[in-house]
Amino acid sequence: SPRVEATPSRLIKQNIIGTSTVLTHRDCIAAVGDFPTRDNLLKAGQDYALWLRIAAYYPMVYVPEVLTLYMVHPNNRVGTDPLKHHSGGLNALRNFYRWAPERFEEITGTTLDRMVLWRTARLTRALITHHRVHPPGTLRRALDMAREAAR
Repeated sequence: SPRVEATPSRLIKQNIIGTSTVLTHRDCIAAVGDFPTRDNLLKAGQDYALWLRIAAYYPMVYVPEVLTLYMVHPNNRVGTDPLKHHSGGLNALRNFYRWAPERFEEITGTTLDRMVLWRTARLTRALITHHRVHPPGTLRRALDMAREAAR
C-alpha cells in the first residue's frame, strides 16, 4: 500500500487519523492543552483539533496496517454525513488557528479564510462529481456553506 506521510501539512488538508488508532503519551496530550473544548468542538472536530496540535509540535508515525475496526451506525455522532465531517473539520481548523496562528500559517502557507474556502470548494466539487447517493438537500447545504465561506 502507498505510504501516507503523517505530516502537519498533510493532516491540515484532511483528518487521516481515526481516534481508535492513536497511541500517544499522556504528557504529549497535556503539553498541547488536552482535548480542546471550544468552537463547537463538542459537536464535531474535537479529536481532529487535538491531532493538529500534536502534529504541529511532535513527529507522528503512520503504521500502514489495519489494526482496528470501526463500525458506523445511525447513532454515531457524525457517521458518514459529509457535511458533518466538513463542519467538524472547519471547527478543528478554526480552533487550531486560534491556538497557534503563526504555526497555522507556517504549515498551510495561507490564511484561515482561504483554507476554509479551499476545503469547502473541495467538498462541493466532490459532492458534484462523485456518484454517491446523499440525503436530499446535501448539495444545496454544501453550496450554502461555500457561499458562507466565500463571505
